[in-house]
Amino acid sequence: MNTFSKDIDIARIEPGLFLEPAFIIYRIFEAAGVSITSGVLTSEGAAFTTCGIEPGCMLMVDDASIVTLYEIAEIISDEQLAVSIINPPGADAVSPPDKTAVAVSVVSFKPLAAETHNHISRLFGLAPGSPESLSSTDNIADIEPLRQVSVFGVCRRAFEILATSAAAQSPIDADLVEHLKDKAAAYQRRYYRSMESVWFTVNIAGSAAATRTIRGGLTNAVRN
Repeated sequence: MNTFSKDIDIARIEPGLFLEPAFIIYRIFEAAGVSITSGVLTSEGAAFTTCGIEPGCMLMVDDASIVTLYEIAEIISDEQLAVSIINPPGADAVSPPDKTAVAVSVVSFKPLAAETHNHISRLFGLAPGSPESLSSTDNIADIEPLRQVSVFGVCRRAFEILATSAAAQSPIDADLVEHLKDKAAAYQRRYYRSMESVWFTVNIAGSAAATRTIRGGLTNAVRN
């Protein structure tokens, strides 16, 4: 799945989303009796290289019912991960406190990020959202300008899902449903506003020289 953002980007602004029961459907790993020593998590019998975990995913550590989020910084082997406390972008990894015999899990919003990636590419006239396009998101020179756009889009979808889930509960907490809908609407506004101001360059497929600069949804052909 192609994405413009990672789970760590979501965790920096909405860490609570990873703890919501509604998103257990996005759980890709869980284990008990796990240890963390000097920033290295060890889980016997795990298969970290094949279960969908990647750098930028978030690890939830449940220690005596206190859940803490850590960033997965590196896949060391099938049974070991390098983990870090959540830091600003570009900062060096910082080892969390050592833990023994704790329960851990990984919930990933990659499906929502992939959905958002497809939506963004369609709105900007790029494949895969626009399969007939001569350019695709694979041809974007630097996806960094689209990272924040994607984050807002993922948060929008996450709060829409939470609002729908809350509305299906009995009895319904009307205030909670309204709050979640308001959050979703706020992120939708930020999502579309960020798309209006973003600009990035796409290499035109089949040409080593031609590029296209996209500014807020408007495209301009530029030939070097």
